[in-house]
Order: sequence, then C-alpha cells, then structure tokens
Amino acid sequence: GLPGSGKDTIAEKLDMPVVSLDQIRQNLGIKHDDKNGQGSVAQAAYKQAKTFGAKKQSFVWNSTNLTTDMRNRLIHALSVYNPRFRIVYVETSMANIEHRRAENIPMDRLRALQNKLDMPLPEEAHVVEYGRN
Repeated sequence: GLPGSGKDTIAEKLDMPVVSLDQIRQNLGIKHDDKNGQGSVAQAAYKQAKTFGAKKQSFVWNSTNLTTDMRNRLIHALSVYNPRFRIVYVETSMANIEHRRAENIPMDRLRALQNKLDMPLPEEAHVVEYGRN
C-alpha cells in the first residue's frame, strides 16, 4: 500500500520479525527522497531477508512495493529459499494518508505514487490479501 496506509500497524500485529525499509533508512540516516542512498537501503533489506530465508524463518517485508515489477524482483530474489509468499495489500483513503503523512511526504509525491500503483494480482503470490485500514 501507499505510505500512510497502515502497513506498519499491520506488521506490528504479526508475530514475526520485520524487514522495514523505513527503519533501515532511519538507521542509516537516509531520507526518503535521497535517490543515491536508496541502493544502500535496498541492499541492507535484501541482506536481512536472505538471512531469514536461509534459516527458513518467516518474516514480514514491510515496504511500499507499488509495482508488479518491484514485487516480482523481491519474490525472485528470495525464491531460492523455496518460501511461501503472502502479499498483504493495505489501502485507506487519501484523506487518511494526507492526515498521517502530509508533514513528511509532499502530497504531489503521494499522488504520483498513487498513480504508479499496480494492484497485486492473485497469481503474484501463494496468497494475496486485500485490506482496508
């Protein structure tokens, strides 16, 4: 889902470790709009995910994966561990998103992300869930 849709809230309720790109950004001191730093964030996230995968340990990948291509790259990279993938798509109204994230993400950026969104399709993973927050 989009930033501010409630992904963190849902991830917190699950009883498993979380690979959070926002948390990695914060730990590395990289801002959302720092295009040069995003590669380091992705590398750290994939490293964490591969560690969990190698241990056959379930985990949450908590990120704004808006496009089918982004989700497919992640699934492909981790498929060597023979996992079962569950996509949980979370949406809420733009009014909620604006209320939650307007102070740290400009609305024009949020609307651009909304326009890029590819709704997850049932065939993308073993299970695809759709939720409204």
